[in-house]
Amino acid sequence: MSIYYMNEAAFDLPEGFVDRTVNYLEGRSPQGTPVALLVQREPFPEGKTLRQATTAHVNDAKKRLRAYTVLFEREVQVSEVPAIDLGVRWRDEKGMVYTRQVHLVLDRTHTIVAGETPFEEREYCDTYVDHVLASLRLRD
Repeated sequence: MSIYYMNEAAFDLPEGFVDRTVNYLEGRSPQGTPVALLVQREPFPEGKTLRQATTAHVNDAKKRLRAYTVLFEREVQVSEVPAIDLGVRWRDEKGMVYTRQVHLVLDRTHTIVAGETPFEEREYCDTYVDHVLASLRLRD
């Protein structure tokens, strides 16, 4: 049994449960367009590299999302932790969507910090994702 921590509380987590948390925060761009910030957590696959885990995530998205295209991919550092930074676009019922994803491993957890906006707001998306990453403070 392990202890599961949330901001407001903690509880005993029975054996066999896996944390696949997705935090979804909503905001608005300066033009008033709805935007999102997501933080996704899942167990890091044993025996895989960050590149392999990121590629698996991209391949899964390509199967689920229409017109999913990787616009850029680069290796970066986030709070001195190696990360893979992706910009992607895909189509939903309203039009083209831009998603900026940064994949990193924190305490054996595949963590994805992602911003999501309509494609026309991609510069704003990059701005707020960069701000979040620059202000990220890791726990000891």
